Amino acid sequence: MPEDKTRVWTVRELMKSAMDHLQQKGFEDARLTVELLLAYTLDLQRIQLYLQYDKPLTPAELKQFRLFY
Repeated sequence: MPEDKTRVWTVRELMKSAMDHLQQKGFEDARLTVELLLAYTLDLQRIQLYLQYDKPLTPAELKQFRLFY
């Protein structure tokens, strides 16, 4: 995931980018892993990620999620 400080990431974009990254690293369950980590970061249930797909992440949320990498 490139470090672009001006970009505003949505839940959808971050999930896609993180899944692609983990798949390239050989994770078999990349989607589940990303869903769990992002849901934890945002204090949501997994289903809520899909209900808030276009929600922009704050810089603090993005920073917290990136700590998992």
